[in-house]
Amino acid sequence: MMARNEQKMKGKLEVLEKRFPKITTRAVVCDFSDVCVIADYRKIVEEQLSDIDIGVVCLNAGIATEGPVALISDQELENEIRVNGLHPVYLGKVLLETLMNRKQRSALIVTASIMSFMVNPGGCAYSSTKAFVSNFWQGVHFEAKDKVDVLVWTCGGVRTKIFADSIGAEGAAKL
Repeated sequence: MMARNEQKMKGKLEVLEKRFPKITTRAVVCDFSDVCVIADYRKIVEEQLSDIDIGVVCLNAGIATEGPVALISDQELENEIRVNGLHPVYLGKVLLETLMNRKQRSALIVTASIMSFMVNPGGCAYSSTKAFVSNFWQGVHFEAKDKVDVLVWTCGGVRTKIFADSIGAEGAAKL
């Protein structure tokens, strides 16, 4: 598992290890807004994950910036595009190569969003990056289907900080 928050990540891994005692897990601290090129993802995978057999990859990261594109900062827009769009493509490409070389069938699951189907004034970067990721991995599904099951999960509202921030705590609690 790769994430910014090591403590939160380790808690999630403990739950998985208790439920599935035969799996191997690893916590890799990484801020996806700081990783900008495929070579950086390749280095992380080679240095921190090359000694374990990865059979299932789940790419699920996202940030959202609210407001018209002209009014959000350059850094906010760049971070959103990196985390939501480039991260799942770049890391997914590196890990797909690993999955394709396994003897066993593998799986790659990418989280998109129902927002990928909508024009979203005030949230253009979010919906467009999710559309990009969805389209990209749907195409890869056909390229890799003999060795890897590629699934794009296009979810609706999910209990996350992003969703709670956009609809308020009361609305999020109803999910």
